[in-house]
Amino acid sequence: MMTKEDWAYVKANVRQFSSVKLDCDGYLLDILETRVKNSIKVSFYVNGYLKGVWASGDCPERQKFFRRVEKCLWSAQRRKDSRRTLGAKLYKTLDMDKKYEYYTAFWPSIGAFISHLKKNCENITLIKPE
Repeated sequence: MMTKEDWAYVKANVRQFSSVKLDCDGYLLDILETRVKNSIKVSFYVNGYLKGVWASGDCPERQKFFRRVEKCLWSAQRRKDSRRTLGAKLYKTLDMDKKYEYYTAFWPSIGAFISHLKKNCENITLIKPE
């Protein structure tokens, strides 16, 4: 079981070139910061791997560790313009508010990832380096 001090250790030691190791329900999880385009995101490896199959298939790794992202097919500006030009009735029949979802291994912050882990993993243990 993780204490507040353990979570503080995780938040303080997740860096770009060093990882923090956790045991989450029998999975060895390496958490580190990764550069994605022009920003730094939190990423992870499960048992030393990050497989793309996990993001596309329905598996326990996706449920426990991946971030679900939901986006609209059309931009807000395009939906607004379409509603104005087409009218509300036709707009609804075309289903312009349709959304899609995908799963990603990148988290915006360590706090968001920790919150997700607490909700989806029953047994979390910190593995400190000796």
